[in-house]
Amino acid sequence: MKRFAILLHILVASLLLVSTVSATVYRYEETVIDTRGNALKNATVTIKIADSTTLATIYTSSAETTVKANPLTTDSSGRFWFYVSTGLYDITVERQGITTYTYEDVVVAGPTSD
Repeated sequence: MKRFAILLHILVASLLLVSTVSATVYRYEETVIDTRGNALKNATVTIKIADSTTLATIYTSSAETTVKANPLTTDSSGRFWFYVSTGLYDITVERQGITTYTYEDVVVAGPTSD
């Protein structure tokens, strides 16, 4: 019976590993602008798991081989992008001279069909 319990534990651990490794990631991209419509270059963008203080693991591509820095910085056109697993995220944008803003419960998911 003990041997069966150990094998069951290994099987469950293996299934969890497979589901974690095969998680689908999607690209999220956005342009940050101020209230006048001007692009906010060099703004700091922090991506967290929704309703938590945990930084999300983000990637440079859908292959999930290279982790991207989090927080990240907008480019000269106010753009930022990353790849992340399907889920809900809180995205905070801050820069000196502007009010820090958090977009809560941002949904990152794949394409849907109507």
